[in-house]
Amino acid sequence: MNDNNKTKEQLITELEELLEENAKLKKVENQFNYIDKLIQDKEERFKSVISSIDDLVFALDKNGIFIDYYQPYDKDDLYLKPKDFLGKSFKDILPKNIIILFEDAIKSAKITEAVQEFDYSLIINDKKMWFNVKISILKNSNGDFDGISAVSRNITRRKSLEEKLKKAAHTDLLTGLYNRRGFYDKFKTEMSRFKRNHKLFSIIMGDIDFFKKINEIYGHECGDYVIKRISAIIKSSLREQDIVGRWGGEEFIILLPETELEGGKISAEKICKKIYSNTFSYKKNNFKATMSFGVSIYNDIMSMEEICNKTDKCLLKAKKTGRNRVVCCK
Repeated sequence: MNDNNKTKEQLITELEELLEENAKLKKVENQFNYIDKLIQDKEERFKSVISSIDDLVFALDKNGIFIDYYQPYDKDDLYLKPKDFLGKSFKDILPKNIIILFEDAIKSAKITEAVQEFDYSLIINDKKMWFNVKISILKNSNGDFDGISAVSRNITRRKSLEEKLKKAAHTDLLTGLYNRRGFYDKFKTEMSRFKRNHKLFSIIMGDIDFFKKINEIYGHECGDYVIKRISAIIKSSLREQDIVGRWGGEEFIILLPETELEGGKISAEKICKKIYSNTFSYKKNNFKATMSFGVSIYNDIMSMEEICNKTDKCLLKAKKTGRNRVVCCK
């Protein structure tokens, strides 16, 4: 039946059906527009979040190939430009030491399904830089492993601050020598080395003679001057590998790696003579100062406390027998 033969009622019915169908399509279109708007809003929020961070983000496929990246701005601290990573495996482009860290992090992330992270350093533009990398596993809609995300952050400033704090915690503020904690750590390292190579090392403990009188006569600022001057004399008398610390007050401690008792005695006597021959000058006051020393040799049956106590007894003996001398522990 053509349109000319249709009744008015039939045409009206068909028109109503078309209008109803059009309304349904319009409703579906509105729903699609709404969903599209939600997606766009989420993308904008995601971009806003990403743009607020200072990290370099990489996406890798399940074979470890770099497939995408996000770079917030041009960086001058990169191993390579991000675009140079694309299409290449991390095993082919990263330094060997970082590849091992990367592989371990990916294995752990697969097993634990938790974010794994590690720190590493690189020399970039002749500067040592530190980075932190967070590795996460990406999954597809079926929940299967589908790739890797790697977020890299420059932590050079943080590492520098950590090193400064660590140094401050292990350094005597007045002299710049190791404090007791710093010397303990070095002593433990030398004990571990002894267990490996069985090479003996000597311990020297020294104390400034009549230091209390120096403070009483010339003042505490002069006492600080004497401590700093003697620290410099001791430091200049030792080898590069020798370790010296301020044990407390006017007392010092020295560790001589790979040095027998006789060698320790010779070093202590050298320092003792240099201090005695030095004239101390402070605010137009010229005076002499001396030190007494005890020397001992480490053996593997002694703890650090035991050898320090033993050396300190020899130091006390040097004090009691006239000062300005060296006494060795038998």
